[in-house]
Amino acid sequence: DNKMRKEFQTTFHSTFWELYLFQVLKRLGATIDWGKSRPDFIVTEPTEFYIEAVVSEIKRGGRPETCRNFDDIYSMTDPPWTDPDYETVMREAITRYSNSILGKREKFQKEYSSLGWIRSTAPYVIALSSYSQVRYGKEYHYPMVALLYGRYFDPYSKLYQRKETILKP
Repeated sequence: DNKMRKEFQTTFHSTFWELYLFQVLKRLGATIDWGKSRPDFIVTEPTEFYIEAVVSEIKRGGRPETCRNFDDIYSMTDPPWTDPDYETVMREAITRYSNSILGKREKFQKEYSSLGWIRSTAPYVIALSSYSQVRYGKEYHYPMVALLYGRYFDPYSKLYQRKETILKP
């Protein structure tokens, strides 16, 4: 639609992520209710659930994506824990993921849960994609495991360590 065409030019990552999720749902044979404007996807078959798509973006004042260079792209071939900035990358990713998830949870609690078509018994899925740093993708799954389960990958021992907190960048 016109909204999608405009957003693809201005907020590429979030629009791309929604298109990607749509293709996944389509290939899985899911039926989507397009009669409502929110959340992003109301899946009715094979079972009802809701998906809110969100991307973690680069923080205001952070290194802009226009500064991406060959070294940034090439760095993706090495494991993230070999990066001298591993700790910084992880803390930034955990913080950005947390902000994105909490924002969508709040939206559900304050806005979506009062909509007449939202059933409280149907799952609400927050589908997160990371574009939080110029080297997005470099962090793999490590910050999500740390955020959701408190298990932080220690590059020295090569083990997951229990970690209750991180210092916000």
